Amino acid sequence: MKTLGLKLSVLALAMAPVACSSSSSPPGGTAGDGGSGATAPTPSITVTSPAPNATVTVTAVTGPPAEAVVPIAFTVTNFTLMMPGTCPGGDSDTGCGHIHLTIDGAACTPSGAPYNNATPATAAADGAEASPVNALLNLCPMINGMHTVTLSLHNDTHAPLDGPDGGAIETSVTFMVTGG
Repeated sequence: MKTLGLKLSVLALAMAPVACSSSSSPPGGTAGDGGSGATAPTPSITVTSPAPNATVTVTAVTGPPAEAVVPIAFTVTNFTLMMPGTCPGGDSDTGCGHIHLTIDGAACTPSGAPYNNATPATAAADGAEASPVNALLNLCPMINGMHTVTLSLHNDTHAPLDGPDGGAIETSVTFMVTGG
């Protein structure tokens, strides 16, 4: 009987560190969610216009500088649009930021710039007023022809947001441009 009691005591001591171990995550969640187990919904972006493979006429905008533009309308979900540097949570806020627009990869991006255009560019354009964003086709080698515009979500410091699959949160649309 003494041997059984000794074995149980040794077993209880061996398990004590496991039962009393500490963790940086609250039960049922992660350190950043207050222990609720909830995660922030993944932001998304969708182009609403122009439609895929549509034919659009470029709009001339008098300057300076003079521009040839196609407005790209979009919606975002689970994401607040604000000017770079103005999100309340700074660069760690994955639910707030802005959009970068590229055309044909980097083909229509000014030298040294990371994008063709971005929105919102001013505090007045924060929120729903950020759509549409103009694709600046005058920066392309050729205005007329097929173009692919990509809109991607970026945080407060211009870092791209990644989705659950590790890829950038972005959307693209391809369309034919005339009138340029």
